[in-house]
Amino acid sequence: MKRILPLLLLITVSFAAHAGIYKWVDENGEVIYSDKPRTDNMKEHVPPALQVTPAIKPKPKAEKPLEEQPAVTAYTDFTITSPANDETIRNTAGNFSVKLALKPALDTKAGHYINLQIDGKTRVAKTSKLAINLKFIDRGSHAISAEIRSAKGKLLKTSNSVTIHMHRTSALHKAPNKAPTP
Repeated sequence: MKRILPLLLLITVSFAAHAGIYKWVDENGEVIYSDKPRTDNMKEHVPPALQVTPAIKPKPKAEKPLEEQPAVTAYTDFTITSPANDETIRNTAGNFSVKLALKPALDTKAGHYINLQIDGKTRVAKTSKLAINLKFIDRGSHAISAEIRSAKGKLLKTSNSVTIHMHRTSALHKAPNKAPTP
């Protein structure tokens, strides 16, 4: 019985699938479609063939092979060597140089660059120099640091921070007058 029931269902479904479609016009002039035939004013309706469009297969996205992705240079040593931490700089114009030490060398082919910051604000941007001259630095204490960034701006390495004390002679403080010698 368990084997006969699926067979009967299959036969019933196949007959229903092959049943005809009938079309007629009723007494009100309306077109009626049905799967059951009528005897008066009835025609067997043959629907047009279905138009089937094959599914569009999306193209798979090409992934970059691993060997094409450039390796990021791992900088092991990045320090400010001059001026020394807590150094006092005396310069009337407020000028001095910052010297950096970097191992391995800056990878400029990959677009890496150095930003020099004073008090957290970028003072020199996108340079590859390891000796940077600064001009017109205000008097007072300042924190100096540097960072290496990739071509896309990603932070790769940060240097140590150095505090300097800038002393500039003021025009308001004139040298004392010396008494003339006889």
